Amino acid sequence: MGALIKYRDVRILVFLGLLAVVLTNPIVAAAKELKCAIGQDKPPYVFGREKRGIEVDLVREALAYKGHTITITHFPNKRLQLQVPQGKCDCAVSVRITPDLEKNTYYSDPLVCIDI
Repeated sequence: MGALIKYRDVRILVFLGLLAVVLTNPIVAAAKELKCAIGQDKPPYVFGREKRGIEVDLVREALAYKGHTITITHFPNKRLQLQVPQGKCDCAVSVRITPDLEKNTYYSDPLVCIDI
C-alpha cells in the first residue's frame, strides 16, 4: 500500500510541476501537441520502443489534463539536455540540471523519486 501512495504523490507532484511550466510559457500553453524529449530505455521508467513507462505515462497524463498530446522522441542523456534550450523540443523528461542550462530553462521537481 505504501508504494501506491508514493506513486500517487509522485503523479500529483509531476502534474503540478508540468502544469506550472505549461501555464507560464505562452508558446507551450497555446500548443495542443508538444514535442517531448525523453531518455532511452530505462525500465520501468522508460520503455523506448513501446513509448511507455512510468515517466512517459506521468507526463502524458499530466499534459492530457490540459488538452495536450505529446510526440515522444528518445535521445541519449547528453543530447537530451540540449533539446529544449536549442528549441528542438517543447519539454524534456529526466534532464540533469546543469548551471549553464539552468539560466534559461524551467525545471520541474523530479518526476520519480526512489527510496532505497
